Amino acid sequence: MRKISSTFWFLREVMQYAEDCEIVSPESVRSRFTQKLLALCNQYGLKIQD
Repeated sequence: MRKISSTFWFLREVMQYAEDCEIVSPESVRSRFTQKLLALCNQYGLKIQD
């Protein structure tokens, strides 16, 4: 766990570890990351099932 000062740079950094990590809080950062992943899947035509 670590404190972050820039969500933008944090999300860019964590994308390389996305498969091996989980953002647990705050919910706003977790939600933003989820939206980023969904947009990426949409960009590549991947269907997401809940």
